[in-house]
This record gives sequence, C-alpha cells and structure tokens, in this order.
Amino acid sequence: MFGCLICLISSFVSEGKAEEDVCASIKASAHPEAPPAMWYDGKTMAGVGADAIVEIGKRIGVPIVLSYEGPWKRTLRALEIGEIDLIYALYKTEQRREIYDFTIPYFTDPVVIVRNPQYQSRIKSRKDLPYFKGAATMGDSFGNDIDNLIDTKLDVQRVRNYAILLKLIASDRVNYGIAPLWTIKGHIRRNAYHDEVVIVENALVAEDMYMAFSKISPCKKYLSRINEELSKMMAAGDIDRLLDENIARWSK
Repeated sequence: MFGCLICLISSFVSEGKAEEDVCASIKASAHPEAPPAMWYDGKTMAGVGADAIVEIGKRIGVPIVLSYEGPWKRTLRALEIGEIDLIYALYKTEQRREIYDFTIPYFTDPVVIVRNPQYQSRIKSRKDLPYFKGAATMGDSFGNDIDNLIDTKLDVQRVRNYAILLKLIASDRVNYGIAPLWTIKGHIRRNAYHDEVVIVENALVAEDMYMAFSKISPCKKYLSRINEELSKMMAAGDIDRLLDENIARWSK
C-alpha cells in the first residue's frame, strides 16, 4: 500500500511537470507605439517583429497569439511575470538580460537625438546634451551606454508616448528628445511635425533589436528554433522586406 502511495505521488508530480512544460501557443506582445518594429493598430499588434514571429510560428508549428498588453512598461512587466511568453522587438541591456531570455538580433535600429530647430548650432551630438533639458518615453531603454548616460549625466523627463514627446520638443518645453530613428520618423510624419522638430544627423548609437522570452515561460524551449528561423529570414532578405512593408503600412 505504501508503495502504491509513492507511485501515486510520483504520478502527480510527473503530470504537473508535464503541464509546466507544455507550450500550446506563444503569446506575444511589444511596444504599442514604436513603428515600424512594433505598434498596436487598434485591432491587433503589428510591426516587423510581429510579422516575423507569426511567420516563424508557422515554420516551427507553434501558433502565435498577438496580444495587446497596454503601455510599454506594463508589457515589460507582463513578460517578466509570465503573463505573456514573448516580446517580439526590444533592445537588450544588462538589466533585461537578468529577467528575459533573448534571441539573436535581427535588425538594427539607430537611436537618435530629436531637437527643436532653434538649437541647430547648440545641440549637435551627445556631448552637448548635459547642458539642456531632454525627454524620452516611459519604459524605453536604449542600450547600456545611452541608459547610463541618461541616468548619470542628463536631465531627461519621461513622458507617456511619442506624440507627447514631439509636442514638448516642438513647443520648446524640452530642448531635445531621445528616440529610435525609425519610430520617431514615423511619428513625425504621422503627426505632421515637418518643420517643428529636427533629427540630428549623427546617431547616438546603433542598437540591435531582439526578441525575448520570459524566463518562466514554457515556450522558451523554442528559443533555438526561433534563432534558426531568424537567421534564415535575415539571409533571405525577408527582414529587410518586412521593414519596408511596415514603414509603408504605418505611414498611410
């Protein structure tokens, strides 16, 4: 009888472990306002990363569920605690490496300074920034180098979204902003800030874009498969094609 009890307990433990390892689908999300890599179109999550992970899901036989999780900071938290399995586009930092498991990088997104036109001769590069007031969106990280610069040497206000960021720059309530190049170009075009803001020509840094799994997601077992497919897509020019398609889609 005692032996049967041991067998029964072992069976329950094995079943529980099996359930933990099951990944019936990958629930994926991203920043809702960072085109062309990622955005929410009012119905579903979209972007280069969304198209890429959906295609990869088909190739590896795992359904992808695109999920809108709200503001970026909330989405990052959802990944950390396992409410979603994957964020399909984000920068990698030392802090994030501790809580997420990253894929290989699959495209590069330069980080740039956006300034009010009146500062043409005064804000030309990163060395000028400590003397002015800046802004960036909440939850945005720009790689270890720029994050450290912001934390230790700059006066940077965090704002809710890119529309507010551009409004503050255009009205000179802040002197400059820090943002991903492709994202801020899309927002400048969509919000018609053609003359009120200027992108500084030299990028602060060219940061790689990654996908990342929650460390507690059972779906992270597909990380190596996703890396293989990302490599194939990059070699075939598929990521460049998706970038062009999503820039055009967002700009309509």
